[in-house]
Amino acid sequence: MNVMGQKLTIDDIKHVNIVTWIMENKVITENEKLIDFTNHRYMIQPYTDMSPEQWWLKCAQTVGGTTANMIKSAYLPIHYGLNGIYVLPTRTVVKDFVKPKVNKLYQNNECISKYLVSDSENLKQLGNRFVYFRGAFSDTEAIGIQADFVIGDEYDRSNQQVLKTYRSRLDASDWRLFWCFSNPSIPNFGVDAGFQASDQMHWFITCHHCGHEWFIDYKPSSDHNHYVEIISRERGAEEGYYACGNPKCVDANGRRRALSNADRQNGRWVAKHPNRRVRGYWFSQMMAPQVPARKIIADDTDDQAFFHNFTLGKAYVSADAKVTRQMILNNYVRDEPKLGRRYLGIDTGKDMHWMLGDDEGAIAWGSTRDWDFLESMIVSNQALTVIDPNPNPRKPLELVEKYPALVHLNYYVEDTKSSKISVWAKDSNEVKQNTILTDRTRAFDRHLYNLGSNGTMYKNENQNELEIVIEHWDNLNRIIEENAKGFQRAVWRRPQGKPDHLAHSNIYMEIAREEGKGLAGAGIVRSHNPTMAGVKTAERYMHVDPENSTIKVDIDPLEVARKNMRKSNKWG
Repeated sequence: MNVMGQKLTIDDIKHVNIVTWIMENKVITENEKLIDFTNHRYMIQPYTDMSPEQWWLKCAQTVGGTTANMIKSAYLPIHYGLNGIYVLPTRTVVKDFVKPKVNKLYQNNECISKYLVSDSENLKQLGNRFVYFRGAFSDTEAIGIQADFVIGDEYDRSNQQVLKTYRSRLDASDWRLFWCFSNPSIPNFGVDAGFQASDQMHWFITCHHCGHEWFIDYKPSSDHNHYVEIISRERGAEEGYYACGNPKCVDANGRRRALSNADRQNGRWVAKHPNRRVRGYWFSQMMAPQVPARKIIADDTDDQAFFHNFTLGKAYVSADAKVTRQMILNNYVRDEPKLGRRYLGIDTGKDMHWMLGDDEGAIAWGSTRDWDFLESMIVSNQALTVIDPNPNPRKPLELVEKYPALVHLNYYVEDTKSSKISVWAKDSNEVKQNTILTDRTRAFDRHLYNLGSNGTMYKNENQNELEIVIEHWDNLNRIIEENAKGFQRAVWRRPQGKPDHLAHSNIYMEIAREEGKGLAGAGIVRSHNPTMAGVKTAERYMHVDPENSTIKVDIDPLEVARKNMRKSNKWG
């Protein structure tokens, strides 16, 4: 069915079936493999799903989520007359994605290529509609583009503030389709946060032995989910099977009966929260009939983050996780700071610990007892600044009053009651002006993840200056404890008497950096020749030089530091 150029309503979706179109046209992937739903029946509903907001927790490539969204991004312009934006984490990823994947997909299928009017790396014209391929590295990429759908690929690896800007490009559309998918990273962040707020579709499987219907997970639980029965973990000789979750479904030897490949193949999607308007899908390799249980067992190695994120399709952070020395060193770059905006985090106390950053990460850090020094650093860098107002809020409040466009007070909370890790005043009527509420555990978890995925960095010309940062992070451990209501929760704790101040100033700087990077061109004052007050070395640690606390505006921001010091249906 070709309705190119016609104005359709959302109700028209029932008359157009993308799966039928794929099968009739024998659509093949970029690797010239026929798209066959025999072993991917769980993809039929997601292909045809036109819910306005969708969040897909996906495992590795076995499921076919990227292929599905590439095809949908071509199908919607051709058959619905919609304009769209396909967003990837970075400009480099766009280049490496479009040529080998998108271009090949179009070229391999005449049902797409015959509509291709103009073709470039970042823009495809299909008939009289367009698909833009953009990176989530700067929201200036989204300026001037209006769209009916936005597809966010690898959402957790993207700048999510920039994705918000792309979403605003849908405001003039009657469709406003916002679909995001990704391998998850840490709990309640990125795509996992979106999924948790959704109807949470699970692939329900019926056991052919007893009729017990439930979804499949790696381990058994009191909910009687299907699971992986492990017979052997011996490396290279793993053995197991997918077992029925019904405790009464056992063979003559009392062992759980096995699910067949047909059982897993012929499941159905069921929403845990059917009344929610947002659609969410959880894809796991355990759903795929072609993936044997021994492969799942083999993936269960010491790298539990990889196993959960890419095999199980689940968010994960270790209960005993910590930021290690090697993580920080892996993110160190011997380099100069970038020109452009600056971000400052300040942890207050008898000594104020601070960390200055650019768009890529930290570029300087230290401590001071001189508020005039901190003020001069804010002003000379025009730094978006996040300050801990406790234990003495008088000076932080004075800075907020003097520089309301730059200075914000951060308060840690146990739960922001939002998918966002930090809630700024502009995002909520319940948050006071120039105030930020940050979920402490999730903020530290995010930094741990960013370090593991090279999402931040520490930059200067002397690696030895990192020693004090490493020491403060090394004093923090992620543990599980019980709160006053009897619920277990993850928290970051330090031993009594051990300093962690620079870890907090690091978090505050990252809060500012995340917000500032999403405000490119939106009013943050840019300083092309930023400066900072003079600092000197004392035991490999930057402290204020009270006799030299003022620097000329036209010098490099770290010049003084360098001289003195040498990064649907049922549930339950």
